[in-house]
Amino acid sequence: MVKFITLSDLHYGWKPTKKDEKFTNTQQNTVKRVVEYLKTNKDVDFVSIIGDLTHMGTLDQLTLLKNNCITPIQALTKLFLINGGHDDLFNPVMQYICKNYTSDPSEKLSYWFYPEQTMTSILKTAYSRIIDGVYFFMLGNYPNKEMCDYFQMKVKQLNLTTQPIVLMFHHATDGYYSEKCWTKDERDYFYSCIKNYNVLAIYSGHEHQDVVKNFNGIPDILAAYNKFCLSEIKDGKLTYKYL
Repeated sequence: MVKFITLSDLHYGWKPTKKDEKFTNTQQNTVKRVVEYLKTNKDVDFVSIIGDLTHMGTLDQLTLLKNNCITPIQALTKLFLINGGHDDLFNPVMQYICKNYTSDPSEKLSYWFYPEQTMTSILKTAYSRIIDGVYFFMLGNYPNKEMCDYFQMKVKQLNLTTQPIVLMFHHATDGYYSEKCWTKDERDYFYSCIKNYNVLAIYSGHEHQDVVKNFNGIPDILAAYNKFCLSEIKDGKLTYKYL
């Protein structure tokens, strides 16, 4: 059995307008509730935070993330971090994810450009973990072709057929904001890569909602507003609830 908690869109360091202030305060308070839950529930295998960990990925925002989220959660259970759009580009948050989670060189997807003698960088992260027979794939901001190629490489490498799989990435498979970030062709290609495997669920975020979407019959579970999602996989069956 695997028991885990998911949430997203913490946006540490965001100085919102009055309209958005409630969201940031609520979601960062959700982290505090997760920590309190873990103190009295020792059977949670891990927590996964699915993107937009900070608002701009700066060093001071990474410090906020470490002090208020990473350190207290890691004192109680394993923690997995996934980058979102606000964590992309060459910044301390992305470097932290690469350093701490993508230890296998085949799982570290990075490429460099030198336009007009000015170096810029785009770092993408993907990694996977096996926990009690369940295969978890963390596919970064969203599963573009690069991430899909990584997934296909790993399932062949691991010889997966009917084993239970869970996918996690930041941009949801549906929604006003997420549909602006990846195209229908990209979503169709992604589905063609996963449809023949036993994908129990997708976990995403970005939409700032606590809602379950339907991606071709696969639940896409978001905990991105003021709740966290507690999930359990037992005998290949997934159950979940919002807290």
